[in-house]
Amino acid sequence: ITVLWTVMEPGLVDTGSVAEFAVVSYPTVLLWRNSPGRMIKAIESNQSLLHHAFVKPQDFFFSRLVLELVSATAAFVIIFLFFYFIGIMRLPYSILDMIFGWCMIAFFSIGLALIIGGLAEISEIAERLWHVASYFMLPISGAFFPFYIVSEPLSSYLMISPLVDGVEFLHHGY
Repeated sequence: ITVLWTVMEPGLVDTGSVAEFAVVSYPTVLLWRNSPGRMIKAIESNQSLLHHAFVKPQDFFFSRLVLELVSATAAFVIIFLFFYFIGIMRLPYSILDMIFGWCMIAFFSIGLALIIGGLAEISEIAERLWHVASYFMLPISGAFFPFYIVSEPLSSYLMISPLVDGVEFLHHGY
């Protein structure tokens, strides 16, 4: 899809190609949407492991979070390098801004995942509500549009979302 966007709409985003925008933005969505999904019913599905003396419930959350963060980061780096080597993307302008933005989104994802995971262990309603809420969070995450095109009254409301800051740091670094 990214390659098709590059061919069909090469000048859609002022700061670079649509492919660059999509490759930098979409992994952030994967990180904050998939992390809470991994936490849902983490204790219930691994309850048999609690009979071991050294395994505690928070170990399930920690191991799943580490796995999700490492896999999302690896996927981002691999797809970035792939598109760089085939010539669709360029190297980042400021790698530190990109790392800082990624860390902001990772911290948000960890907090969100722990909250959703804890609530889902108590109530099945929380699990159902998370799936609906995640769809409402997509348009305000800042991953699907450049923030500079949003007009002032709406942009001040969007800046309330911590996701917008993290995604904008990634875009600024790129």
